[in-house]
Amino acid sequence: MNLGYLVGTLIFAAMFVAEVLAQIPARRFHPAVYWTTIIASTTLGTTLADFADRSLGSIGDWTADSAGGLALSRYAASAVLLGFIALCVLIVPQRAATEAH
Repeated sequence: MNLGYLVGTLIFAAMFVAEVLAQIPARRFHPAVYWTTIIASTTLGTTLADFADRSLGSIGDWTADSAGGLALSRYAASAVLLGFIALCVLIVPQRAATEAH
């Protein structure tokens, strides 16, 4: 289709949002909606990674890039990402879901 990474990302983002909007108000489990939401989220993640890597310069590999990046090893870059994720989990308040009525 030759649409480019940005357009592809926007298409899959719209599909993801539509599926989430269908999943949230559901009062009971709908396997098709659930699995379509899962597939949409993983596909959106892939297209976002492709867009960052191929359309935004070397930003997709910025932590490991030796030309303008942090020049970290693969293990150090992974550790930085893991630390960032752990920090986000600690900072963002977590709460249990309430029962739907």
